[in-house]
Amino acid sequence: MSIALIVVYNAFVKNKTAYITDYLRKLTNAIHGWTALDELAFLYRTAQLQKKGGVIVEIGSWQGRSTVCMAKGSEHGNGARIYAIDPFTGSSENQIPGVKIWTRDDFERNLEKTDTKALVTTLAMTSDDAAKSWDRPIDFLFIDGAHEYEYVKNDFLLFSPYVVDGGIIAFHDTTPNLKAILQGLPLFGLPGPRQVVWEYVFKQRTFKNIGLSGSILYATKCNANSFADRLKNNLCGLEMLAKYMVYALYVRLKKIPGPIKSLLKPIKSSFSR
Repeated sequence: MSIALIVVYNAFVKNKTAYITDYLRKLTNAIHGWTALDELAFLYRTAQLQKKGGVIVEIGSWQGRSTVCMAKGSEHGNGARIYAIDPFTGSSENQIPGVKIWTRDDFERNLEKTDTKALVTTLAMTSDDAAKSWDRPIDFLFIDGAHEYEYVKNDFLLFSPYVVDGGIIAFHDTTPNLKAILQGLPLFGLPGPRQVVWEYVFKQRTFKNIGLSGSILYATKCNANSFADRLKNNLCGLEMLAKYMVYALYVRLKKIPGPIKSLLKPIKSSFSR
């Protein structure tokens, strides 16, 4: 491929990515949630690539921010069905003493407003209850429920056996999303998801093509990964470690005196674009 063609292709990809991001920004602007735009774009594209008759399972839907993006991706792809599993009473980190949480009405209203209800089957229950009668092969599994280690592990162990060979498993909040943090979103890597992916994804031979999109870690399920696959997976592990180191540095820099901090504004701006 000539240099000119590479430049044109890269410009096309960049413009397409910018178009999708702008589209998803407008789509989800009024939907409360913590999934950043680059992460929503990943979910959109992954749903778009699923086959006709495919099955997408989301554990943890809150008010439907990520659900809507996957449904639109599926609509613009091959029409894979999304199963949204959530009791809609808030996960453990959302609980407030004396306050009752109920997001089902907001979730349904957001599906209606974005015209995505037709592709979404809502399972208003815990993942434990949903798993009791689950028997379908899964093409794409997105785990974003309660973020404590035992809960994330439980969601993984309940539903990962149903993910087909070549299917994708993704976990939210595994690593700091530096771009989102610099834009003011409270998206930090959490210990629960991080520990689960180290133990059940990186250390296993049944995953390849491990990658990061924002705070989302994703992997392709396989029968047995190769030596080359493991090398590539380890590179992603190093990328995760690097993000934590940069985030730790960022936290330290926030504490430095104002005059010095002003000198760092150009660096921050470059990350925030």
